[in-house]
Amino acid sequence: RGAGVGGGSLVYNAVTYQPTRTLFSQIFPSTVDYNEMADIYYPRVRAVLQPAPVPEDILATSYYQQTRTFMAMAQAAGLPNKLVDLNIDWNIVRQEIAGSKPGSTILGEVWYGNNSGAKKSLDKNYLAQASSTGHVTIQPLTVVTGLEELAGGTGYRVFCNLIDEGGVVVAEQSYSCRYLFLAAGSLGTSELLVKARAKGTLPRLSSTVGTSWGTNGNTQTFQSGLSGPTNGRQGGPASAVVEHFDNPYGPVVLENFPSYNIAEGTLYYLGLGITPAQGEFTYQARTDSVRLNWPTTANQSLLQATRYTAGLLKGSTVGTSTGATTTGHPLGGAVMDKVCDTYGQVKNYSGLYVVDGALIPGSTGCTNPSLTIAALAERAMDHFFAAVL
Repeated sequence: RGAGVGGGSLVYNAVTYQPTRTLFSQIFPSTVDYNEMADIYYPRVRAVLQPAPVPEDILATSYYQQTRTFMAMAQAAGLPNKLVDLNIDWNIVRQEIAGSKPGSTILGEVWYGNNSGAKKSLDKNYLAQASSTGHVTIQPLTVVTGLEELAGGTGYRVFCNLIDEGGVVVAEQSYSCRYLFLAAGSLGTSELLVKARAKGTLPRLSSTVGTSWGTNGNTQTFQSGLSGPTNGRQGGPASAVVEHFDNPYGPVVLENFPSYNIAEGTLYYLGLGITPAQGEFTYQARTDSVRLNWPTTANQSLLQATRYTAGLLKGSTVGTSTGATTTGHPLGGAVMDKVCDTYGQVKNYSGLYVVDGALIPGSTGCTNPSLTIAALAERAMDHFFAAVL
């Protein structure tokens, strides 16, 4: 999970990718108007982040050979493909290429951030703008451990551990507030709410809290034995996508994934599809912890779809290895129309809101979820201010 000033944006792939109307409507309730999202909230987020696809001069370098090979294979297979918008400062990438900044983006560094500063993480936009108002304090090195409702329903108390940079607890604190917004990600927010319901500090939470969690249909695929050049150290982040929405086994998307060092003639793909949101968080009283249970059979149809598309890219499934053991996109646990309304207001708890990926029932319709999460948060805040002010 992302931890730090910037949260998941420090370690995500920076892909800013809007779902189609058809696939969005398969996931979200009709009370979330796609026209409103497309006309107001997706553009608002883009205006803050200012993402852009990899420029032609950078795409032409050896660092992005895999992207060019990937798109050429898709073209040969007759599959729709395109460059995706990335939340990256491409001028810094040019400095990496010139040697005036440390090589990072061009060498496929993603999961641990970009050491050159190329990634436009939230500390550089949303959080920086909030801090500049003088009304916001960002307190790092703080781990929230619990939540409770104040007497008389007048607000909430948040319990925290203050830690040092080695993770050692140095003090305990608590804060009370009238309005509380949870944005700890699917894992963090779900953990806090499931624990609060089980321990009786938020006893009126829906019995569905902790359910409807999913992997955003993520798969990992390696294709080897390719005849064209690939360059074992692929620049990132994932810069191109193949969209196979009429796949006979279900819609699927493949993105060429940055790699630190893989064999020549090999490509690595991140897959995104739609699977049932069957994961569930449960409270473990003995250890005072929350466990995520995910059925191993949940992604079987998605694996078929991914193998089929990868096979079309190569012309054969020989040399293709597809697995679905991990996810970079945990979603769900406090989903809309169950635990919350579609604006993130937690049912039975006035003033308590969820504004992160926990709201989303397991998938964002074959896209990376960050743009949709941010757009839903913008929508929630518009509704909040209209109601409160």
